[in-house]
Amino acid sequence: MLAHGSDAITTAVARSPSRLSDSASATSPAARGEHAREETLAERLDRFRDAADLHQIDPHSQPSHLGYDTPVRARSWWAVALAGCLTKPAPAPVNYMFVTSTTYVISSLGGQQGANTVCSTVAHRAGLSGNFVAWLSTPTQPAAAALAGSRGWQRTDDVPFVDTVDDLVAGKLMYPPAKDEMGADIPVDTVVATGTTGSGGDDAGNDCNGLQGSNEPIRVGLTGNGSPDWTYEDLMTIGCDSAAHLYCFGVGHQAELSLPVASPLVFLSTNPFHAADHRAAADTECESEAASRGLPGTFMAMLGIDATPAIARFGTVTTPWHRVDGVAATADFTTFTAPIDVDPDGNHVASALVYTGAANGVTNMGEYDCASWTTSDSTDYAYVGDSSLGDSGAFAAPHMITCEHDEPVYCAQMQ
Repeated sequence: MLAHGSDAITTAVARSPSRLSDSASATSPAARGEHAREETLAERLDRFRDAADLHQIDPHSQPSHLGYDTPVRARSWWAVALAGCLTKPAPAPVNYMFVTSTTYVISSLGGQQGANTVCSTVAHRAGLSGNFVAWLSTPTQPAAAALAGSRGWQRTDDVPFVDTVDDLVAGKLMYPPAKDEMGADIPVDTVVATGTTGSGGDDAGNDCNGLQGSNEPIRVGLTGNGSPDWTYEDLMTIGCDSAAHLYCFGVGHQAELSLPVASPLVFLSTNPFHAADHRAAADTECESEAASRGLPGTFMAMLGIDATPAIARFGTVTTPWHRVDGVAATADFTTFTAPIDVDPDGNHVASALVYTGAANGVTNMGEYDCASWTTSDSTDYAYVGDSSLGDSGAFAAPHMITCEHDEPVYCAQMQ
Protein backbone atom coordinates (compact mmCIF):
# COMPACT_ATOMS: atom_id res chain seq x y z
CA MET A 1 0.00 0.00 0.00
CA LEU A 2 1.35 3.40 -0.92
CA ALA A 3 1.47 5.68 2.09
CA HIS A 4 1.10 9.42 2.06
CA GLY A 5 4.21 11.52 2.55
CA SER A 6 7.67 11.94 1.12
CA ASP A 7 8.85 8.46 2.20
CA ALA A 8 6.68 6.98 -0.54
CA ILE A 9 7.47 9.51 -3.23
CA THR A 10 10.72 10.15 -5.08
CA THR A 11 11.00 13.73 -6.26
CA ALA A 12 13.61 15.88 -7.93
CA VAL A 13 13.03 18.69 -5.45
CA ALA A 14 15.73 19.69 -2.98
CA ARG A 15 14.90 20.73 0.55
CA SER A 16 14.52 24.48 0.72
CA PRO A 17 16.64 26.72 2.96
CA SER A 18 13.56 28.91 3.49
CA ARG A 19 12.49 26.51 6.22
CA LEU A 20 13.49 28.20 9.50
CA SER A 21 13.07 25.28 11.89
CA ASP A 22 11.42 21.90 12.00
CA SER A 23 10.75 19.23 14.56
CA ALA A 24 13.25 16.39 14.81
CA SER A 25 10.86 14.01 13.12
CA ALA A 26 10.33 16.35 10.20
CA THR A 27 14.05 16.93 9.58
CA SER A 28 15.25 13.35 9.81
CA PRO A 29 16.60 11.86 6.57
CA ALA A 30 13.99 9.11 6.65
CA ALA A 31 11.16 11.62 7.05
CA ARG A 32 12.43 13.68 4.13
CA GLY A 33 13.39 10.77 1.89
CA GLU A 34 17.06 11.91 1.95
CA HIS A 35 18.76 8.52 2.03
CA ALA A 36 22.11 9.48 0.48
CA ARG A 37 24.77 10.47 3.09
CA GLU A 38 26.51 13.78 2.49
CA GLU A 39 30.34 13.65 2.31
CA THR A 40 31.74 15.40 5.36
CA LEU A 41 34.22 18.26 5.20
CA ALA A 42 36.94 16.08 6.72
CA GLU A 43 36.33 13.38 4.11
CA ARG A 44 36.60 15.94 1.29
CA LEU A 45 39.90 17.23 2.71
CA ASP A 46 41.29 13.68 2.94
CA ARG A 47 40.17 12.93 -0.61
CA PHE A 48 41.87 16.04 -1.95
CA ARG A 49 45.11 15.30 -0.04
CA ASP A 50 45.07 11.74 -1.41
CA ALA A 51 44.76 13.13 -4.91
CA ALA A 52 47.69 15.49 -4.24
CA ASP A 53 49.86 12.60 -3.02
CA LEU A 54 48.93 10.49 -6.03
CA HIS A 55 50.14 13.17 -8.42
CA GLN A 56 53.13 14.12 -6.21
CA ILE A 57 51.78 17.59 -5.66
CA ASP A 58 53.02 19.67 -2.77
CA PRO A 59 49.83 21.37 -1.57
CA HIS A 60 51.88 24.26 -0.16
CA SER A 61 53.67 25.08 -3.39
CA GLN A 62 52.70 26.34 -6.81
CA PRO A 63 53.37 24.12 -9.82
CA SER A 64 55.46 25.93 -12.41
CA HIS A 65 53.20 24.88 -15.25
CA LEU A 66 50.49 27.14 -13.87
CA GLY A 67 52.74 30.08 -14.72
CA TYR A 68 53.43 31.33 -11.20
CA ASP A 69 57.00 32.46 -10.37
CA THR A 70 56.66 33.24 -6.66
CA PRO A 71 55.06 31.30 -3.79
CA VAL A 72 51.66 32.32 -2.56
CA ARG A 73 51.93 32.11 1.19
CA ALA A 74 48.61 33.36 2.53
CA ARG A 75 46.42 31.65 -0.07
CA SER A 76 48.22 28.89 -1.92
CA TRP A 77 46.92 27.54 -5.21
CA TRP A 78 45.97 24.42 -3.26
CA ALA A 79 43.70 26.38 -0.92
CA VAL A 80 42.03 28.09 -3.84
CA ALA A 81 41.48 24.78 -5.62
CA LEU A 82 40.18 23.20 -2.42
CA ALA A 83 37.75 26.05 -1.90
CA GLY A 84 36.40 25.43 -5.38
CA CYS A 85 36.14 21.72 -4.68
CA LEU A 86 34.14 22.28 -1.52
CA THR A 87 31.79 24.93 -2.88
CA LYS A 88 28.48 23.89 -4.38
CA PRO A 89 25.58 26.16 -5.24
CA ALA A 90 22.74 26.29 -2.76
CA PRO A 91 19.36 25.19 -4.10
CA ALA A 92 17.00 27.98 -5.03
CA PRO A 93 14.52 28.62 -2.20
CA VAL A 94 11.06 27.33 -2.95
CA ASN A 95 7.68 28.64 -1.89
CA TYR A 96 5.65 26.52 0.50
CA MET A 97 1.89 26.05 0.34
CA PHE A 98 -0.37 24.46 2.92
CA VAL A 99 -3.89 24.05 4.26
CA THR A 100 -4.43 25.72 7.61
CA SER A 101 -4.84 23.16 10.38
CA THR A 102 -7.57 25.24 12.00
CA THR A 103 -10.68 26.86 10.57
CA TYR A 104 -11.64 30.53 10.38
CA VAL A 105 -14.98 32.31 10.07
CA ILE A 106 -14.69 33.87 6.63
CA SER A 107 -16.67 37.02 7.43
CA SER A 108 -14.38 37.69 10.41
CA LEU A 109 -11.08 37.53 8.52
CA GLY A 110 -10.97 41.23 7.68
CA GLY A 111 -11.04 40.78 3.95
CA GLN A 112 -8.19 39.62 1.78
CA GLN A 113 -5.52 41.47 3.72
CA GLY A 114 -6.72 39.95 6.98
CA ALA A 115 -6.62 36.48 5.43
CA ASN A 116 -3.06 37.11 4.21
CA THR A 117 -2.07 38.08 7.73
CA VAL A 118 -3.58 34.84 9.05
CA CYS A 119 -1.56 32.82 6.54
CA SER A 120 1.72 34.56 7.39
CA THR A 121 1.11 34.19 11.11
CA VAL A 122 0.31 30.49 10.83
CA ALA A 123 3.33 29.92 8.59
CA HIS A 124 5.79 31.73 10.87
CA ARG A 125 4.56 29.84 13.92
CA ALA A 126 5.28 26.63 12.01
CA GLY A 127 8.83 27.77 11.19
CA LEU A 128 8.21 28.81 7.59
CA SER A 129 9.89 32.06 6.56
CA GLY A 130 8.80 34.73 4.11
CA ASN A 131 5.50 36.22 3.05
CA PHE A 132 2.31 34.21 2.58
CA VAL A 133 -1.01 35.01 0.92
CA ALA A 134 -4.41 33.36 1.17
CA TRP A 135 -5.90 31.67 -1.90
CA LEU A 136 -9.04 33.83 -1.89
CA SER A 137 -10.52 35.97 -4.65
CA THR A 138 -12.36 39.25 -4.92
CA PRO A 139 -13.54 41.02 -8.09
CA THR A 140 -10.48 43.28 -7.97
CA GLN A 141 -7.90 40.77 -6.73
CA PRO A 142 -8.13 37.23 -8.18
CA ALA A 143 -6.27 34.65 -6.13
CA ALA A 144 -3.85 33.77 -8.93
CA ALA A 145 -2.78 37.41 -9.34
CA ALA A 146 -1.32 37.42 -5.83
CA LEU A 147 1.19 34.75 -6.91
CA ALA A 148 2.55 36.73 -9.87
CA GLY A 149 6.35 36.90 -9.91
CA SER A 150 6.80 33.72 -7.89
CA ARG A 151 7.47 30.18 -9.05
CA GLY A 152 7.71 26.71 -7.53
CA TRP A 153 5.42 25.62 -4.68
CA GLN A 154 5.97 22.63 -2.44
CA ARG A 155 3.77 21.19 0.26
CA THR A 156 5.25 21.34 3.75
CA ASP A 157 6.38 17.71 3.47
CA ASP A 158 8.67 18.92 0.62
CA VAL A 159 6.54 17.21 -2.04
CA PRO A 160 5.93 19.39 -5.12
CA PHE A 161 2.52 20.95 -5.65
CA VAL A 162 2.90 23.03 -8.81
CA ASP A 163 5.68 24.66 -10.81
CA THR A 164 4.25 27.89 -12.26
CA VAL A 165 1.20 30.09 -11.93
CA ASP A 166 0.34 29.20 -15.53
CA ASP A 167 0.41 25.51 -14.59
CA LEU A 168 -1.75 26.20 -11.57
CA VAL A 169 -4.51 27.97 -13.49
CA ALA A 170 -4.32 25.31 -16.23
CA GLY A 171 -4.89 22.57 -13.65
CA LYS A 172 -1.42 21.01 -13.98
CA LEU A 173 -1.00 20.04 -10.35
CA MET A 174 1.60 17.51 -9.22
CA TYR A 175 0.50 16.24 -5.80
CA PRO A 176 -2.76 17.44 -4.24
CA PRO A 177 -2.84 20.07 -1.46
CA ALA A 178 -3.30 17.73 1.47
CA LYS A 179 -0.81 18.89 4.15
CA ASP A 180 -1.12 21.49 6.89
CA GLU A 181 1.52 24.00 7.95
CA MET A 182 3.39 21.36 9.97
CA GLY A 183 3.38 18.74 7.24
CA ALA A 184 0.60 16.68 8.83
CA ASP A 185 -2.06 15.01 6.69
CA ILE A 186 -5.27 16.89 6.04
CA PRO A 187 -8.14 14.46 5.41
CA VAL A 188 -9.24 14.28 1.80
CA ASP A 189 -12.46 16.14 1.06
CA THR A 190 -11.70 18.73 3.74
CA VAL A 191 -13.62 21.89 2.86
CA VAL A 192 -11.44 24.93 2.09
CA ALA A 193 -12.93 28.37 1.39
CA THR A 194 -11.63 29.84 -1.88
CA GLY A 195 -14.18 32.00 -3.71
CA THR A 196 -12.08 31.07 -6.70
CA THR A 197 -12.61 29.30 -10.02
CA GLY A 198 -10.45 26.55 -11.43
CA SER A 199 -8.58 29.15 -13.49
CA GLY A 200 -7.68 31.20 -10.43
CA GLY A 201 -10.24 33.95 -10.93
CA ASP A 202 -13.01 35.39 -8.80
CA ASP A 203 -16.14 33.23 -8.59
CA ALA A 204 -18.58 36.12 -8.96
CA GLY A 205 -21.54 35.80 -6.61
CA ASN A 206 -19.74 33.18 -4.53
CA ASP A 207 -17.01 35.25 -2.91
CA CYS A 208 -18.69 36.65 0.21
CA ASN A 209 -19.43 39.87 -1.68
CA GLY A 210 -15.75 40.50 -2.19
CA LEU A 211 -14.94 39.00 1.24
CA GLN A 212 -16.96 41.75 2.91
CA GLY A 213 -20.33 40.10 3.48
CA SER A 214 -21.63 37.69 6.11
CA ASN A 215 -24.90 36.56 4.58
CA GLU A 216 -23.38 35.59 1.23
CA PRO A 217 -22.09 32.28 -0.11
CA ILE A 218 -18.47 31.43 -0.88
CA ARG A 219 -17.14 28.75 -3.22
CA VAL A 220 -15.08 25.98 -1.65
CA GLY A 221 -12.54 23.43 -2.80
CA LEU A 222 -11.74 19.97 -1.51
CA THR A 223 -8.27 18.88 -0.43
CA GLY A 224 -6.87 15.68 -1.89
CA ASN A 225 -8.44 16.35 -5.29
CA GLY A 226 -7.08 17.42 -8.64
CA SER A 227 -8.20 20.33 -10.76
CA PRO A 228 -10.58 22.05 -10.61
CA ASP A 229 -12.07 20.43 -7.50
CA TRP A 230 -9.19 21.45 -5.24
CA THR A 231 -10.35 25.07 -5.57
CA TYR A 232 -13.75 24.88 -7.28
CA GLU A 233 -16.19 22.17 -6.27
CA ASP A 234 -19.04 23.15 -8.56
CA LEU A 235 -21.78 21.77 -6.33
CA MET A 236 -20.57 23.25 -3.05
CA THR A 237 -20.67 26.63 -1.36
CA ILE A 238 -20.87 27.55 2.30
CA GLY A 239 -22.13 30.63 4.11
CA CYS A 240 -19.62 33.35 4.86
CA ASP A 241 -20.48 33.17 8.54
CA SER A 242 -19.23 29.57 8.51
CA ALA A 243 -15.77 28.40 9.53
CA ALA A 244 -13.49 26.81 6.95
CA HIS A 245 -9.84 26.05 6.30
CA LEU A 246 -7.71 28.27 4.07
CA TYR A 247 -5.07 27.57 1.42
CA CYS A 248 -1.90 29.58 2.06
CA PHE A 249 0.84 30.20 -0.52
CA GLY A 250 4.33 31.51 0.08
CA VAL A 251 5.49 34.16 -2.38
CA GLY A 252 8.75 35.83 -3.33
CA HIS A 253 10.86 32.92 -4.57
CA GLN A 254 11.63 31.59 -8.04
CA ALA A 255 12.41 27.86 -8.11
CA GLU A 256 11.76 25.53 -11.02
CA LEU A 257 10.14 22.26 -9.93
CA SER A 258 10.03 19.12 -12.03
CA LEU A 259 9.84 15.38 -11.62
CA PRO A 260 11.72 12.75 -13.62
CA VAL A 261 9.68 10.36 -15.72
CA ALA A 262 9.43 7.08 -13.85
CA SER A 263 7.96 3.68 -14.57
CA PRO A 264 5.71 1.78 -14.45
CA LEU A 265 3.36 4.25 -16.11
CA VAL A 266 -0.37 4.77 -15.89
CA PHE A 267 -2.57 7.17 -17.85
CA LEU A 268 -6.18 8.05 -18.53
CA SER A 269 -7.19 6.89 -22.01
CA THR A 270 -8.02 9.64 -24.46
CA ASN A 271 -10.71 7.58 -26.21
CA PRO A 272 -13.75 6.15 -24.43
CA PHE A 273 -14.45 2.44 -24.05
CA HIS A 274 -17.74 0.95 -25.26
CA ALA A 275 -18.73 -1.47 -22.51
CA ALA A 276 -20.08 -4.17 -24.87
CA ASP A 277 -16.80 -4.44 -26.80
CA HIS A 278 -15.16 -6.81 -24.28
CA ARG A 279 -12.14 -6.08 -22.11
CA ALA A 280 -9.75 -7.05 -24.91
CA ALA A 281 -10.87 -3.99 -26.87
CA ALA A 282 -9.92 -1.76 -23.94
CA ASP A 283 -6.49 -3.43 -23.81
CA THR A 284 -6.02 -2.80 -27.51
CA GLU A 285 -6.89 0.85 -27.06
CA CYS A 286 -4.38 1.19 -24.21
CA GLU A 287 -1.64 -0.45 -26.29
CA SER A 288 -2.42 1.75 -29.27
CA GLU A 289 -2.40 5.01 -27.31
CA ALA A 290 0.87 4.10 -25.56
CA ALA A 291 2.63 3.01 -28.75
CA SER A 292 1.60 6.10 -30.69
CA ARG A 293 3.23 8.27 -27.99
CA GLY A 294 6.38 6.19 -27.82
CA LEU A 295 5.66 4.80 -24.37
CA PRO A 296 7.52 1.48 -24.00
CA GLY A 297 6.27 -1.80 -22.58
CA THR A 298 2.91 -3.53 -22.45
CA PHE A 299 -0.21 -1.67 -21.36
CA MET A 300 -3.57 -3.10 -20.32
CA ALA A 301 -6.82 -1.65 -19.05
CA MET A 302 -7.27 -1.67 -15.29
CA LEU A 303 -10.65 -3.41 -15.49
CA GLY A 304 -12.04 -6.01 -13.14
CA ILE A 305 -14.03 -8.89 -14.58
CA ASP A 306 -16.16 -11.63 -13.01
CA ALA A 307 -14.59 -12.36 -9.62
CA THR A 308 -11.05 -11.43 -10.66
CA PRO A 309 -9.58 -8.23 -9.17
CA ALA A 310 -8.35 -5.72 -11.72
CA ILE A 311 -4.84 -5.63 -10.32
CA ALA A 312 -4.51 -9.44 -10.59
CA ARG A 313 -3.92 -8.96 -14.33
CA PHE A 314 -0.57 -7.36 -13.56
CA GLY A 315 1.07 -10.09 -11.50
CA THR A 316 3.31 -9.12 -8.61
CA VAL A 317 3.26 -5.37 -8.08
CA THR A 318 6.40 -4.00 -6.43
CA THR A 319 6.44 -0.28 -7.21
CA PRO A 320 3.82 2.45 -7.60
CA TRP A 321 2.43 3.40 -10.99
CA HIS A 322 3.46 6.88 -12.12
CA ARG A 323 1.61 9.32 -14.31
CA VAL A 324 3.50 10.42 -17.41
CA ASP A 325 4.40 13.69 -15.62
CA GLY A 326 6.39 11.71 -13.03
CA VAL A 327 3.85 11.77 -10.20
CA ALA A 328 3.54 8.50 -8.24
CA ALA A 329 -0.21 7.86 -8.06
CA THR A 330 -0.91 4.42 -6.58
CA ALA A 331 0.51 0.96 -5.98
CA ASP A 332 -2.77 -0.90 -5.65
CA PHE A 333 -5.60 1.25 -7.10
CA THR A 334 -7.10 1.32 -3.63
CA THR A 335 -4.94 3.92 -1.87
CA PHE A 336 -3.84 6.97 -3.85
CA THR A 337 -1.31 9.78 -3.40
CA ALA A 338 -2.56 11.72 -6.44
CA PRO A 339 -5.40 11.52 -8.95
CA ILE A 340 -4.83 9.77 -12.29
CA ASP A 341 -6.04 12.74 -14.30
CA VAL A 342 -3.27 12.85 -16.91
CA ASP A 343 -3.58 11.41 -20.44
CA PRO A 344 -0.71 9.81 -22.44
CA ASP A 345 0.25 13.21 -23.86
CA GLY A 346 0.71 14.66 -20.37
CA ASN A 347 -2.46 16.72 -20.54
CA HIS A 348 -4.41 17.16 -17.32
CA VAL A 349 -8.05 16.21 -17.76
CA ALA A 350 -10.86 17.74 -15.74
CA SER A 351 -13.07 15.38 -13.76
CA ALA A 352 -14.07 12.33 -15.80
CA LEU A 353 -15.88 9.11 -14.98
CA VAL A 354 -13.68 6.08 -15.65
CA TYR A 355 -14.81 2.49 -16.15
CA THR A 356 -13.27 0.12 -13.58
CA GLY A 357 -15.77 -2.69 -12.96
CA ALA A 358 -14.65 -3.15 -9.35
CA ALA A 359 -15.06 -1.52 -5.97
CA ASN A 360 -11.26 -1.17 -5.73
CA GLY A 361 -8.15 -2.55 -7.36
CA VAL A 362 -7.59 -5.59 -5.16
CA THR A 363 -11.10 -6.98 -4.65
CA ASN A 364 -13.94 -7.67 -7.05
CA MET A 365 -17.24 -9.39 -6.44
CA GLY A 366 -18.04 -9.53 -10.15
CA GLU A 367 -21.37 -7.81 -9.66
CA TYR A 368 -21.05 -4.58 -11.60
CA ASP A 369 -18.92 -4.94 -14.73
CA CYS A 370 -21.49 -4.71 -17.56
CA ALA A 371 -21.87 -8.50 -17.62
CA SER A 372 -18.10 -9.04 -17.90
CA TRP A 373 -17.89 -6.20 -20.44
CA THR A 374 -20.27 -7.78 -22.92
CA THR A 375 -23.28 -5.47 -22.77
CA SER A 376 -24.18 -1.82 -23.17
CA ASP A 377 -27.70 -2.32 -21.90
CA SER A 378 -29.15 0.48 -19.81
CA THR A 379 -30.38 -2.05 -17.25
CA ASP A 380 -26.85 -3.26 -16.40
CA TYR A 381 -24.36 -1.42 -14.22
CA ALA A 382 -20.62 -0.97 -13.83
CA TYR A 383 -18.41 0.57 -11.19
CA VAL A 384 -16.70 3.77 -12.28
CA GLY A 385 -14.06 5.97 -10.71
CA ASP A 386 -13.62 9.74 -10.83
CA SER A 387 -10.29 10.79 -12.31
CA SER A 388 -10.16 14.04 -10.31
CA LEU A 389 -10.19 12.29 -6.92
CA GLY A 390 -7.10 11.48 -4.93
CA ASP A 391 -8.70 8.83 -2.74
CA SER A 392 -10.49 5.48 -3.19
CA GLY A 393 -13.15 7.24 -5.24
CA ALA A 394 -10.60 7.49 -8.04
CA PHE A 395 -11.26 3.82 -8.75
CA ALA A 396 -14.85 3.19 -7.81
CA ALA A 397 -16.88 2.95 -4.66
CA PRO A 398 -19.50 4.24 -4.36
CA HIS A 399 -19.92 5.26 -8.01
CA MET A 400 -21.86 3.22 -10.58
CA ILE A 401 -23.40 4.04 -13.95
CA THR A 402 -25.49 2.15 -16.47
CA CYS A 403 -23.66 0.45 -19.30
CA GLU A 404 -24.91 2.42 -22.29
CA HIS A 405 -22.34 5.13 -21.55
CA ASP A 406 -18.91 5.21 -23.19
CA GLU A 407 -16.18 6.17 -20.71
CA PRO A 408 -12.35 6.18 -20.61
CA VAL A 409 -10.28 3.59 -18.73
CA TYR A 410 -7.05 3.63 -16.76
CA CYS A 411 -4.21 2.19 -18.84
CA ALA A 412 -1.44 0.64 -16.74
CA GLN A 413 1.99 -0.61 -17.77
CA MET A 414 3.02 -4.15 -16.88
CA GLN A 415 5.73 -4.19 -14.21
